[in-house]
Amino acid sequence: MITTSTDTAIDRRPGIDRGALDRVVDKVDSVRERATAAVDQLSARAGSSIRQGADAMRETSAKLRERAAQASDSTVGYVRQEPWKALLIAGAIGALAMALTSMLMRSRHG
Repeated sequence: MITTSTDTAIDRRPGIDRGALDRVVDKVDSVRERATAAVDQLSARAGSSIRQGADAMRETSAKLRERAAQASDSTVGYVRQEPWKALLIAGAIGALAMALTSMLMRSRHG
């Protein structure tokens, strides 16, 4: 209905080249179709990139979990084989951490 009234108004207006107007409308339609195709293509590429990124993240996460489990198993095995040595190492690390914390606290207040 709007198109019919628009067409009628254009036809009644003197000095308007109907052929030129039709060519402009065709050109606009062509540009719109190409833009829609380009947007669809970019959207598909973005979706593919997002899926690839998510897959890579899942794979990396699984590898990190596996390495953490191996490190935990290795630590537990060492503590079972060498309990006294593990206790001395833990004590030394704790003492070192306390000494560093104490030095940092003094440097901030002094």
